[in-house]
Amino acid sequence: MNKRNSSKLMIDASILTSIFIVLTLISNGLGLGFLGYYDFLVPVFFAIMFVKTNWKYSALSVVVSAVVLLFVLGNPISPIMVIQGAFLGIAVGVALTKFDCIGDEIVFTSVVSLFILFIFDFILRAFTNVSIVSNFGEFSKEMAQVINTAIEIVGEKGTNKEAISFLESYKSMIGSDFIKQVFYFNFGLMSFGNGFIVYFLSLILIKKLKLTIKEHSYKLNLVSSLKKNIRLIFSGRKSFMAMIIYILLAEILKAIKFETGLSYLDGIIYSLEYIFMIFTFKDAVVIVENKMIAESGSLKTVRLYRVFMIIALLVNAKLMYAAAIINYIINDKDGKYRNLFRKALENNLSQ
Repeated sequence: MNKRNSSKLMIDASILTSIFIVLTLISNGLGLGFLGYYDFLVPVFFAIMFVKTNWKYSALSVVVSAVVLLFVLGNPISPIMVIQGAFLGIAVGVALTKFDCIGDEIVFTSVVSLFILFIFDFILRAFTNVSIVSNFGEFSKEMAQVINTAIEIVGEKGTNKEAISFLESYKSMIGSDFIKQVFYFNFGLMSFGNGFIVYFLSLILIKKLKLTIKEHSYKLNLVSSLKKNIRLIFSGRKSFMAMIIYILLAEILKAIKFETGLSYLDGIIYSLEYIFMIFTFKDAVVIVENKMIAESGSLKTVRLYRVFMIIALLVNAKLMYAAAIINYIINDKDGKYRNLFRKALENNLSQ
């Protein structure tokens, strides 16, 4: 990088950092900090920063912004949330400029979002002694105590046995692994949603600002053609197989009831599994549907396949997932259709 380009990047980074600090102070003053600003706008801003400059100036901007906000606002929470959002934004910038597969980019940003979520919860616990992850077990115990009290009251009043039986079954469910897995699934779902939204908001604003992403600028066309091309967005074959292997290992750990004893590590392991299940299930179902459409030209078979998957969902979610993955492997064991549809996406976006 020559001296002139370096100076230009430094000036751009300085201007953007100043704008960001002012916007953050205004959002805090108006009470908008927790209404999506830190979750979405901060990451998008730093994704733009990364695309406009590079990782060095983006990282420097994060440090400067956090220090200034700490001294001006006088509390550590806002700077911590800025750092959290900035890391996700930089991850989106890395994905946009370095990755070749759009599906892998969304997987990557979702995984980064998950790690940031757990790290932020851990840091928040250090400052406020409040933690969603570590306090979940305590919450379950408190709920069990409340139900025990309710059972005693109901028993004293001579209420029928069905009410007591219901309360006891609810108590056992609260302390079961099922509730814990639902908790992990929600974390995975939030991370997926956050990563997905930030990724596409970044694309929209980068295109609006008429920035370029070097040899990957064709990705910006996805903004105006998402409806047409969303069925062609898949993760790479290697990524898909790696996610499947991870899911199998996580299921083995569940089967033997393995726990590390560290609530955050357990949360990351199983929440990550659910993120991978979302992506692999989507890939498996849509690729098979696309193959059906390509071979028959009829949507009737696709509709029947969807009905089958819905019925499987109602019967057993794990059965549905296993059926989708096995069916995909049978229909596209060599990855031919995955590569074909990926090339079709690139061609559509390059036009």
